[in-house]
Amino acid sequence: MLEVTIPDKSGMLILMLFVGLMFYFIQGAFLNWIKYAAAQIFILLFFFSMPVLTLPPEMLPDITKSWLYDWIPFRFSVEAFKDILFFEYRSHQPARNELVRSETYC
Repeated sequence: MLEVTIPDKSGMLILMLFVGLMFYFIQGAFLNWIKYAAAQIFILLFFFSMPVLTLPPEMLPDITKSWLYDWIPFRFSVEAFKDILFFEYRSHQPARNELVRSETYC
């Protein structure tokens, strides 16, 4: 439909599951900690952070970059998705190769 090629489908799936699970844990922890005030914080975070995350950090004004972008927890997942989609980054490959090498010596 969109003709998008994902170079590392298993890595993307694992990353999506990990990001979703971590967001669930963060949201659940805040809701248990400060109750319904956390919902308002997350709504504001979504409202102000999603437009900021669509721009490259280099194009953001200094005040937005230092006061908003540095405090957004979603930026790590957006950077990881960009690495997988555009730069074919495979963070699990070196660890897997090292594990295979260590098993052959045992």
